[in-house]
Amino acid sequence: MLRGTRITVQTVLEFLAAGDSVEDVLEEYPALSRADVQACLEYASRLMANHYTVLSAA
Repeated sequence: MLRGTRITVQTVLEFLAAGDSVEDVLEEYPALSRADVQACLEYASRLMANHYTVLSAA
C-alpha cells in the first residue's frame, strides 16, 4: 500500500502497463502525488533487479 492510502503499488503499475499516463493515474487517485507514482516505478525496478528462484519443496 502506498503511504497512508489503500492503493497498492500493483494497482498503479497496472494502470501504467495498460497505457494510462501518470496524469491519468493522478486523476483517478487524487490522494497520490507524482512522487508516489515514481516511487512505485522505483520499487518495481528494485524488485526486478533481484533474481528469485522457486524451488520445489517435495
